[in-house]
Amino acid sequence: PERVLLNITDAPESSVVVTWRSPVTPGTATVQFMPAGSDPRFAEKATAQTGISEAVAVTETQSLEYHEVRLTGLASGTRYSYRVGDGTTWSPWNDFRTARAGNAPFTFLYFGDAQNNIASHWTRVVRQAVTMAPEATLALHAGDLINRADNDSEWGEWFTAGADLHAQMMTLAIPGNHEYNSRNLSRLWRPQFSYPQNGLPELRDTNFAVQKQGVLFIGLNSNQMIQEQAVWLDRVLSQRRART
Repeated sequence: PERVLLNITDAPESSVVVTWRSPVTPGTATVQFMPAGSDPRFAEKATAQTGISEAVAVTETQSLEYHEVRLTGLASGTRYSYRVGDGTTWSPWNDFRTARAGNAPFTFLYFGDAQNNIASHWTRVVRQAVTMAPEATLALHAGDLINRADNDSEWGEWFTAGADLHAQMMTLAIPGNHEYNSRNLSRLWRPQFSYPQNGLPELRDTNFAVQKQGVLFIGLNSNQMIQEQAVWLDRVLSQRRART
C-alpha cells in the first residue's frame, strides 16, 4: 500500500475517510483500527472495516487500484491507530486524532502551491510546518498541489514529501488550475481525495463544506461553475451556524 491519505468528513469528530493505492490484488480494501495504546499487542484487538476499490490508469501503460474506506462511529477527541491493506499485505501502523465535539480551539496548517520542485523543496516546508505547529490537527491545501494534472510522478512527489502528514493528519484539499488538464480535472484527483457530497453535484470532491470544532471550511472550485457556486455559497452561509 502507498499514498495513504486521511480525508476530512462532514463529521470529523466521529469519522474519517482513508484512501490509498496498491497494485491490483485479489484482496479487499481493508482498514484495521482501534484506539491507540502503548501495548504492542494492540493489533489483536483491532476492528476491520472494508471499502471500495477501482482500477485507475495512472499512465498509458499502467493501471493501479485506488481504495477508499470510511471509518464511522469513532469517539471524539481520541487518538486512533490504523493500517491499510488487502487482508494480507499491510501498511505500517499510523495514528490520527478525531476532532473534539462542539466548539474548541485548534491549529491547522495552510499550504498553497506546492507545485514545483516538490520533492526537493516542499519536503522542507512540510517538515518546518510540523516543527512549528506540532499540535496541528488539519492540513489545508489551497490548490496547485502539482504542476501537471495527470503526471503521476509529480503526484508521487507530493505524497512522498508529505507522507507522514497525509497519513496522520486530516487533509482538506481543493484543486487549482494546475490540477486541470485543459478543462478536465486530473483523472487522479477523485481516486485520491474523497470529501462530503454537499456541494454542487457536478463538482464532486472539489466543492463542499465541512465544520470542525466550530470553524466552517468551505471548498470552492475556482475553475468551473463560478456563478452557480456563488448561489450555493450564499445558501450555505445562511444555513450554517459556526463561530468562524
